[in-house]
Amino acid sequence: MSRALAWGGASVAVAVAGSRAPGVPGGLPDAVAAPIARWDALHLHAIATGGYPSAPGAQWAFFPGFPLLSRAAGGGWVAGALLSTACLLLALVALHRLTALDLGERVARRTVWLTALFPASLFGSAYYSEGLFLALTVGCVLAARRDRWAAAGVLGGAAALTRSTGVLLLLPLAALAWRRRARPAQAAWLALVPAGLGAFLLYAGVRTGDALAPWHAQRTWGRAFHGPLSAIPYALGDARSALGHAFSAAAPGQFEPPWMKLALIAALGWALVATAGALRRLPAGYGLYALAALAVPLSSPWPDHPLMSLVRFLAVLFPLQMWQATRRRGFVAAVVVSAVGLVVLSARFGTWAWAA
Repeated sequence: MSRALAWGGASVAVAVAGSRAPGVPGGLPDAVAAPIARWDALHLHAIATGGYPSAPGAQWAFFPGFPLLSRAAGGGWVAGALLSTACLLLALVALHRLTALDLGERVARRTVWLTALFPASLFGSAYYSEGLFLALTVGCVLAARRDRWAAAGVLGGAAALTRSTGVLLLLPLAALAWRRRARPAQAAWLALVPAGLGAFLLYAGVRTGDALAPWHAQRTWGRAFHGPLSAIPYALGDARSALGHAFSAAAPGQFEPPWMKLALIAALGWALVATAGALRRLPAGYGLYALAALAVPLSSPWPDHPLMSLVRFLAVLFPLQMWQATRRRGFVAAVVVSAVGLVVLSARFGTWAWAA
């Protein structure tokens, strides 16, 4: 159902409204490319097919996990999208099993619904790393929960090779190792998590002479450290200015129309409440992981667009949906709102309007 909404929303929007930017990557029909080949997908595809450039630049902001797997699958647009979709399916299966272990079967089923229909889940079947990253992070914690420490270390290291925030898996892993009294030889496998990040930084240093190229590349999008949670005051100012224009028609090519800025503030509010709930109600470490992974983008914003990509970052923070699923009241309303948001963002994504 969620993939039908995502793919249908993007393809139908292109058929009705057309694309806001000319050209279709790889010669794909536009209706096929609409749900998979937009925005950051172009960078990931370029890395998968041609590797990283020898000089620091924008592409170094993207970690190699997904491009490597996509290249192994052939590197093509359709192959990458199928890989992403398969990873999303695996992620949902693993998330169901993890949540059932900790919170019971009913909460597990609700968690899967909420995750699959989350508005930014559209990236879980596009040529993006979200599906893979979610599968690796959930699989890593599930393996540790089952005392399979070698698998947890390998999956955690792969997650750190896929997104920089993968290294934060050390927080739930350390908490689980303490709670489950892992032996030193078992806990030693967790060293693979930072090793995954270190391997990419070492490669960046050898390739470009700048081991921090992945962070320096963020300047391409105006991102820089502005202080802990500095995005929040910037975003509140944005929301105040958008209030008077919330129902104005968006100008063609407008990056973030007023309604989107208000929606992003609402998403931020939900994320903060859900993080607090995860810290209180979920096993130790889950909430800490969500808090740390949320704090990273909120502390390094682009001041002109402080919540840029926030909902995409939230789509892979599985403890937030686990907490939401513990609240049986309002579940149906949450699913409906998420499904509508998924269609809206998918339609924007397909027409080259900024989605997340």
